[in-house]
Amino acid sequence: MSGEAPKEETLGYLLWDATRHFSREFARRIARHGLNFGQFPFMRELWAEDGLTQRELAERAGMRGPTVVAAVQWLEAHGMVRRVKSADDRRKTHIFLTRKGRDVFRRVLPEIQFINTTITQGFSKADDAALKALLGRLRNNIRDSGLA
Repeated sequence: MSGEAPKEETLGYLLWDATRHFSREFARRIARHGLNFGQFPFMRELWAEDGLTQRELAERAGMRGPTVVAAVQWLEAHGMVRRVKSADDRRKTHIFLTRKGRDVFRRVLPEIQFINTTITQGFSKADDAALKALLGRLRNNIRDSGLA
């Protein structure tokens, strides 16, 4: 189509392509430690605050209930989390990292640091802060517009 910008100049393409490359490398690196890319957001949230309920975990990871259930089942089957019924409300289940889950996450952290350092090579602290701020605003605009 005439009049369109080359794909390398479009925001959608650049975001898609960067995400694709980042996700592929990230998935490859964490797989070496027995962790699946789809389970990482849940591990990250539990690392930040262990013992979340499934609902809290879903909200913090930005995922829907069925996705959380499947992820927690996978993590439990692989010995990385355990579920405990709430003593106060038996309808609630809290999710806790196991020793194995904590060990896996500790081994994954250097992988995350390596990737982040590599993809921001040559960025100043101001560049890094500006990129994060812009991406945060972009995400908020998408969410607030109802596109998400």
